Amino acid sequence: MKTAVHTRLAIDGIKKNSRLYVPYILGGAVMSGISYIMHYLSSDRILDSVKKGVATLGAFLPLAAWIIAIFSVIFLFYANSFIIKRRSRELGLYNVLGMDKKNIAKVMAIESVAVAVMSIGAGLIFGVAFSKLAEAALFKALGEKVGFAVYIHLPAVAKTAAVFGGVYLLLLINSLVRVAFSKPASLIMNDKAGEKEPKGNAVLAVIGLALLIGAYIISLSIKSPLNAMMLFFVAVIMVIVATYLLFIAGSVTLCRLLKKNKNYYYNPKHFVSVSSMSYRMKRNGAGLASICILSTMVLVTVTATGSLFTGLEETVNEAFPYQMCADAQFESYSDLTDEFRKDFLEQADFLECKDSVYYDCVAASGYIANGEFNDDPSSLLIFDSSIADNIIELEMFSLSDYNRITGKNETLAEGECLVWSDKEAEKFDTFTVRGEKPLNVKKHLDSFFATTGNVLSSGVPRVYIVVSDLEKYAYDLVQIDNGLYDFFLFFRSGYDTVFADKDSFDAGHELGNRIFRNIEMNNMENGVLSTDVAFRQEFRDECTELYTGIFFMGITLSVVFLIAAVLIIYYKQITEGYEDASRFSIMRKVGMTRKEIRKSINSQVLTVFFAPLAVAGMHMAFAMPLVSKLLKLMYLENTKLLVLTAVVIFALFAVFYAIVYKITSHSYYSIVNPKPKM
Repeated sequence: MKTAVHTRLAIDGIKKNSRLYVPYILGGAVMSGISYIMHYLSSDRILDSVKKGVATLGAFLPLAAWIIAIFSVIFLFYANSFIIKRRSRELGLYNVLGMDKKNIAKVMAIESVAVAVMSIGAGLIFGVAFSKLAEAALFKALGEKVGFAVYIHLPAVAKTAAVFGGVYLLLLINSLVRVAFSKPASLIMNDKAGEKEPKGNAVLAVIGLALLIGAYIISLSIKSPLNAMMLFFVAVIMVIVATYLLFIAGSVTLCRLLKKNKNYYYNPKHFVSVSSMSYRMKRNGAGLASICILSTMVLVTVTATGSLFTGLEETVNEAFPYQMCADAQFESYSDLTDEFRKDFLEQADFLECKDSVYYDCVAASGYIANGEFNDDPSSLLIFDSSIADNIIELEMFSLSDYNRITGKNETLAEGECLVWSDKEAEKFDTFTVRGEKPLNVKKHLDSFFATTGNVLSSGVPRVYIVVSDLEKYAYDLVQIDNGLYDFFLFFRSGYDTVFADKDSFDAGHELGNRIFRNIEMNNMENGVLSTDVAFRQEFRDECTELYTGIFFMGITLSVVFLIAAVLIIYYKQITEGYEDASRFSIMRKVGMTRKEIRKSINSQVLTVFFAPLAVAGMHMAFAMPLVSKLLKLMYLENTKLLVLTAVVIFALFAVFYAIVYKITSHSYYSIVNPKPKM
């Protein structure tokens, strides 16, 4: 056969099956386009033109591009299987009519090349067209100026074309192998072949339920962000496996229960839908589970990244209550003299402060149980979930500093203390360090003054102890030769200048560093171990870089997951439409009206189609405690913001899901219930 004939057959095959190929090509185009945009944004030209965020963006954006490529392989194989199944009858007829498999392979190769060229070509056009918009959004988020020049990044074009060209080559090889090992008769009947009615597997259902409950318990019971980070992917895998098991085994059981309910089953509105679902629930359940998992990924990813981005300013202000903070660390209490405090504060007067705070502080990292604090390095270096759940950042203050800063007049007797702890830390009646020097807790404070350096303990519960005489109580604790996790003595201070944050950072950075570096150099011989100066604007820039990189990667992956979910829904509707068409045709011939058919179809949709959305919402709700702990590692402490974002995102997604169903279901209706010809 001539190549022109192969080409004609290939083009006709794509045209006749446009209902299958158009979404397939568009899905591949969007994924390849987004991949180009990620490679474009991670190029040296873009990263070199921004003042900040180079390291963070240079890590996140290429990672997002490769995750998209990996996911594209999985998704496009999934979508291609629908097309091959539907085209198998046509290919089988070619074989029966005398075309050998070698010529069929040529037709399939031409089709694959045509699809790849259209998909990758459209994707690159899409990527180039929207790359400038993505660049503008990125620069806006980073506070950088955006240029007007439109630029095509040839290395990004080459990477995208090579990666997705390889994907489509793998798809062609897979299709050729499937056809090569199939007999003509099986190819012809493949799209008509149904499944045997699957048996409900109670064991798989129980395993799935156990895995799901276990994952939920992990999410609800974890207290420490450190544990959350270690167990997050374990919980995710458990949820994915459980979702597939429950949708496959559980949906079969559901159909059997509906069949046993005679009043429900023997109803024209339900009979056909339940009967047809029973015979394809194994595959149907897997499709529904895939939609559910992808929907959950979208919901959790957008909620987490959106919360980080919208809560940026609050996070910065929580971590840095003052525009600038400075710490001086001492070797022992005898080195922290009144002369040093006076010199330190006099030097700070050069910063033109309108507000300031200063205090002595003894700090340590460790774990607490029943009010007993321990900073034993050997215990902390051995992972134990019970220890990790009780790791805290401890800071101790003097009563005189507390009353001076807060304006209160608290009193403490010998052996008493005041305690403030965030809601993640336990409440206790007595406080002890290493089993020694017990203190009775006189009062649990409802609030505490805004200390400096909170960023250091982000993600870990904090406990503040106020004692009557800090030097007397903590003198023996402040040692430097007892191990890694000793108590450290600080003189801490925070300053708000007359400048705005940016001006304070730009104008005061050099001055502040010079002042405190001078203090450090002058006092190194007098027991000052080190000094440190940090700026709120500097931390804001760091968070902006981090959150922007995470946000861009999260939104990009969410778009890809969303496209995959939409196309799986679409192909599910199309495939089931062709499978159900003959059944509904028979029902029309025996007297079933078009109105009754529509009611039957609606019954089927309401029975299973919105189940993935409901289960995704449940997964999302149980994931929030775990996500909240993870976000604390990135300084986000506002749980209310996370919950509010989750509710809004789910509501918007539910509306989007309903719209997608409405659009895709029209294809199903047109196949199973076509309008009568005039």
